[in-house]
Amino acid sequence: MESAQKKTIGVGFDDNYLYPFLLLAYSISQNSQSLPKICIANVNGTLSEDSCRLIEKFASYLNLEIKVFEASVPDNVRTSSRVSIAAYGRLWLADNLSENFVYIDTDSLVLPGWEEIFDYADLLDQNRELLLGAMPALENRTPPWPIAIGDTTQYRFHSGILIINHKNWTEHFSKKENLPWQKIASMHEELQFVGHDQPVLQYAAQGKYLHLPPDLVNLATKYTQTTKVLTSGVWKKPWTVPRDQFFEYINSMMMYQDYKQVFGVIKELDIYSKFEDEMLDFLEGQPDLKIQVIGVKKAVQTNFSFRENLPFTLSKGLSDLMTNVGKLLNKLKY
Repeated sequence: MESAQKKTIGVGFDDNYLYPFLLLAYSISQNSQSLPKICIANVNGTLSEDSCRLIEKFASYLNLEIKVFEASVPDNVRTSSRVSIAAYGRLWLADNLSENFVYIDTDSLVLPGWEEIFDYADLLDQNRELLLGAMPALENRTPPWPIAIGDTTQYRFHSGILIINHKNWTEHFSKKENLPWQKIASMHEELQFVGHDQPVLQYAAQGKYLHLPPDLVNLATKYTQTTKVLTSGVWKKPWTVPRDQFFEYINSMMMYQDYKQVFGVIKELDIYSKFEDEMLDFLEGQPDLKIQVIGVKKAVQTNFSFRENLPFTLSKGLSDLMTNVGKLLNKLKY
């Protein structure tokens, strides 16, 4: 493990993911034996000056070293209403940071012992053919582009947690036979990409990546006591659900998901809620900063739409109806 210099974490996000970044930064400050440096890619100016000022103030209170880089990414990369161009910040950082680093999506948290993940950057030194380290996808599904029959090396991986070894990355893209990731990203129609930055990385790696063990890195919905780095495993992110709507949210899912999935969501809500409570308690000494952080969270919270809330409304109405019918029948008996 590198010990001579401060370890580096990379993140890339826009204003919509400011709150989970603050939560991630808090978890890093509390659960690190030695505080790392955090490098933020502000892709195409998607992180506002107000957000940067809050980050600076928050980092100062937590004694974290944070550096914001103005990153430029081609406008023709694929994005969506949920995945902005900021997601390509991990690729920009891999091109521009001159040291090994761990990329962590901002919807993640780190737990005591998480720094073990840096050992995997050294493992990449032992195999120069490997582009990166990543958490394999839960399902063994091959990519859409043509591969040889029986090739099991190209199963999909998650780009939420990555290990980038600077030498491996630089050497890979210095070879003429390996297309630049910017070129790969422009071929999303031709290569039938389903997704955004993740298939770009997967296509670049062509199966040459280091598998991170699931007992070290996992989805929050599948958290166990051995997990050291966890990332959100649900579509509706936990900090966007108002606390007073947790019950409606869980109840609505029970109408169309199996119990294992529902329990996983409950687990994730519980983990993130506990970290939120701890962070806000920690900020008691800085009331103005605490108010700002709470305001950032409220700005990204969403109430349930009629469609989302319909299963809960129907189940509650049915329950009330059955209760009232039961009461009426009891009265008729007497």
